Amino acid sequence: MQRPQGITVLAILALIAGGVGLIVGALGLAFGGAAAAPQGQAMADAAGIPGLGANAMILGMFAMLLALLDLIFAYGAWKLMNWAWILGIVLQALTIAQMLSMWLMRGFRWPEVAVIGLAAIILVYMLQPKVRAAFQSA
Repeated sequence: MQRPQGITVLAILALIAGGVGLIVGALGLAFGGAAAAPQGQAMADAAGIPGLGANAMILGMFAMLLALLDLIFAYGAWKLMNWAWILGIVLQALTIAQMLSMWLMRGFRWPEVAVIGLAAIILVYMLQPKVRAAFQSA
């Protein structure tokens, strides 16, 4: 079966998201490490943000994990591997969970809402019988 155009778009978007996610995750780890250092933690405490360093490091590690999974999904979706369909579903659920956790930590922000909406649209697309069949036929 020929790869549907929507899956091609998702594979390319996952490749881009994976690359960006690795950069963002690395920055989160670096920022979290600096904020967790004694001087950085003192500044964060004085600013009324206790635990900033640890939170940034945890989110950075989670972002890097999602980025690696995005890259794996991009490969699997491009090749229409059966396991990539399951990974795509799980990734969208994890993305929604990550955005909700950021929303709870930082308060309401439109970027998180946009990402949640996009992840929901991708979930609906991935659950279409035609899309599922494309992954099963490979």
